[in-house]
Amino acid sequence: MNSLCRTLASEEPTITSIALRPGVVDTEMQAQLRSEAKQVMNSPNYKHFHKLYENSKLVAPEQPAEVITNLLVRADTKHTPVFFYHLFLFILI
Repeated sequence: MNSLCRTLASEEPTITSIALRPGVVDTEMQAQLRSEAKQVMNSPNYKHFHKLYENSKLVAPEQPAEVITNLLVRADTKHTPVFFYHLFLFILI
């Protein structure tokens, strides 16, 4: 995704190109993973996702949604190319 973002920004300088990774978001998919995936996932991965839940480390869906909305409304070519990792940590004005 980062490579595509950089290439797009290079080839189309008038387009804002931003790659996002919001972290592990607390969705129904995460709940399903914890309840059904133990038999099919390898143990370290399953434990990792379960521990994130147990330690309240999942990101509320509203957090990345707010940042993505701000990016859609306010980002311009000066933000391109950029990669946001755990984008909920960023406060955009």
